[in-house]
This record gives sequence, C-alpha cells and structure tokens, in this order.
Amino acid sequence: MKLCDSLENIDFVMSMVLPSDVDQSTADRFQMEATLNYTTKPIIFVSYDFSGCLDCVEMAEAVMGGAESLSKNPLIACYINVPTGLLHNEDSLRKLLFLAERNIPSLYIPSSTEGATSPITTAGAVALDYAGVLVGLVLSQLKREGAPIIVPGMSPGPLDMRTAVNPYCDPEQGIMQSMAKFYGLPMFSLGGASESKTVDPQAAAEASLSLLFETLTGSDLIHDLGYLESGLTFSFSHLVICD
Repeated sequence: MKLCDSLENIDFVMSMVLPSDVDQSTADRFQMEATLNYTTKPIIFVSYDFSGCLDCVEMAEAVMGGAESLSKNPLIACYINVPTGLLHNEDSLRKLLFLAERNIPSLYIPSSTEGATSPITTAGAVALDYAGVLVGLVLSQLKREGAPIIVPGMSPGPLDMRTAVNPYCDPEQGIMQSMAKFYGLPMFSLGGASESKTVDPQAAAEASLSLLFETLTGSDLIHDLGYLESGLTFSFSHLVICD
C-alpha cells in the first residue's frame, strides 16, 4: 500500500494479493484496515462475504466521518466476482444491492474461464460474460437509479488444457472493452502484467504493450500492475517499472 501510495501514476489502490494463510473470517477486515491506514488514494476492496462488505464499508464511513459523507464522496469501490454470467450467488447480489443503496461503486465482474466455465470461443465467452454484466447493471439500477457500477473490460483467454492456466495478457480483452464502450459504461481492465515468472525483458515487453493497449482503448481503471506468472505471483520491482 505504501509503495502504491508513493507512485505518481497509480491513481487507486488494491490489496495486490489476497491472504490465504490467516483466518478467512476476518482477513478481509484486516486487509481493509491496512489499506485505509497506509494510503490516501481511492481504494478498491475485496470482501469474502456480505458481512465482510458491511464491515469494510463501516470502516470507510468512520474514516470519512459518517455514512452520508461516504455516500457523497465515495473513496472506496467493491470488487464483486460472480462465478459465471449465468450464476449469481447470494452474497454477491446482496453486496451489489447494498452498495447501490449507499451510492458506493461496485465492480461487477463475472469470472468465467473460457473452455472451463464458459464456451472456449471468444464470441461465446463474451456473450456469457456480458449476460452476467447486464444482470448486475439492471439490478443495481432497479435498486437505485444512477447507482455507480463499473463493468469488466477484460476476459481471461482460452484455458490451456495441458497446464490448466489462462493467458493473463491475452488480446481477447479488447472485445470486452469494445462491449463496455458500446454500452457507454465505465470499464475495469487489466494491464502491466506478464506471463513471465520473473522480472525480465519478456515481463517488460508484455507489461508495456498491455498498458499501451489499455490506454488506447480508453480503459477507465487498469489493475494488476506488477503481476507475474499468469497472476500467481507479484513483484514490487515490476510494479515500479509499470509506473
């Protein structure tokens, strides 16, 4: 968080990784606490369940001086993953509706995998993902007209059936970005990452090209800078290079 806070071209902060070696019932709360303590930039947070989302919002309200202040000037947004475009779990929907009511932005992201939980063809995967995106959009607006919502401008490429790994910087993401622009919605995309396992010329080239591509397509939020090895590892050095 401190590193992101000090980098000139980083405009918002996420946790970078999700802790898995601690108590999962409270990990998201401690993660939010650390983020609020160590950055002055807007925050995109992740909560493991609905109660975690409530607690994280309450913490942000304490920082902002109350629920009304946070609603008028939301410094946070919640990243919500749903399994696929056709499956919306209860916790995700409760988060979406609660945040819409509070005027806090939601990032509603179907996390389908081409060839595993969605069709392996790009057209089929995009159709499935955007069916899910439109579910989130419609529900949030029914709850509160004008509720802020951000949609994905990214999609994992076809699953490698031999390694069960998705390409992290695949060009298919451009189609998702085109869909977001077609609907006139703010988009959340991926750049500055690499398939390389270390900081090397491959990592620099893939990160540079992906960031250029995201910029040219008009992405509103670009995340996962500094990620390596198809999103399995993270490098502080690579993050600085991306900045």
